Amino acid sequence: MLLKVVVLNGDDFKLHCEDAKHVNKFFEQQYQPFVAHYYKLSKNAIDAFVIASGLSQLTKIQDKNDKFPAVTSLRTIASHAKTFLGNSVIITYAADYDEYHSHNGVYNMDELWLSSAIDVIGINAYFPYSPRIIL
Repeated sequence: MLLKVVVLNGDDFKLHCEDAKHVNKFFEQQYQPFVAHYYKLSKNAIDAFVIASGLSQLTKIQDKNDKFPAVTSLRTIASHAKTFLGNSVIITYAADYDEYHSHNGVYNMDELWLSSAIDVIGINAYFPYSPRIIL
C-alpha cells in the first residue's frame, strides 16, 4: 500500500480554506498532479493506493450550488488512479474520524463512497494508549 505522508518541521500545519474556488484551484493545480506523480511512480509495485487522508476541513466546504468540490475532486482522482493502476490495485481514501457521518445533516462524502473507483474506505482514529496492559 502506498500512503503519501508529508512531514513538516516546526509548528503544526493546518490547511485553512473556506472558499470553494480555492478548493478547486488547490486540487487542480497542486493535489491532483502530486497524487498522479505517485500513482504513476508506483505502477506494478503496489497492491493498494491511498488517494488522500484526513481532508475533513476541505471535504465539508460547499460551493454556491451546494456541492462539495473537494469530494468531487477526490472522486476524479480516485477514477484516474483506478484507470491507471488497474482493477487489481485497491483504491482507498483514509477518512478522518469526523468524516464518516453527516456534516450539518448532509452526507457530503457519499459521492466518493459510492464511486466505483473506491474499493475500501478507511477511517483514521487516534485512540489514547496506555504504557501498561489493562485487563
